[in-house]
Amino acid sequence: MNNININASVLSEGLHQIVGVVERKQTMPILSHVLMECSNKTLTITATDLEVQLSSTISDIDSSDDFITTIPGRKAFEIIRSLGNKEIEIAVSESTVVIKSSNSSFKLQALAANEFPLFDASGSENYFGVKQKEIKSLFTKTQFSMAQQDVRFYLNGLLLEISPNTLVSVGTDGHRLSKSKISIEKTKINETSYILPRKAVQEVQRIISDQGETKITFSDNR
Repeated sequence: MNNININASVLSEGLHQIVGVVERKQTMPILSHVLMECSNKTLTITATDLEVQLSSTISDIDSSDDFITTIPGRKAFEIIRSLGNKEIEIAVSESTVVIKSSNSSFKLQALAANEFPLFDASGSENYFGVKQKEIKSLFTKTQFSMAQQDVRFYLNGLLLEISPNTLVSVGTDGHRLSKSKISIEKTKINETSYILPRKAVQEVQRIISDQGETKITFSDNR
């Protein structure tokens, strides 16, 4: 059995960053779980709905050994959030994850980690930096035009057009269209475009703040 010791509020914040992508009703049980991987004193937690994948990393944790497992995402988040600022121990076995605090214990069923559908990480990557408030403003000005559950799936998101000095966002539902652009400081990239799914747009808006910068990475398949 592997163990980690961590502050509940720290883990709760990490789960809060990703749990929005975990749907309450899933056709695949594994999609109701989040992947937890501990390696070299760093805990990475990942959630996906097959269209969007979110990860959060917590460094310098107190762990007995490396491990990888899954836990029910929303249930774990609710439990850990309820523990406030307490120090907790998480004990991981092959089929269960036990969350312990000073006066409570919760046992959750784990599913096989190798069944968790991670995105393909292959392909060459490009990236550029941009202020978070600019991304937030860019999406705010265009996301209201996205379609909702349209059979033309490409309308259920934002078109992002990336060029050496400009990032353009376009939203349309076939009846209205909105377009906005911001400048980026990156000259050594080729012009390319992607459709960012509606759920991804919503999660980015929920997570990012008005302070600091963020890095946008893109490749041939993501």
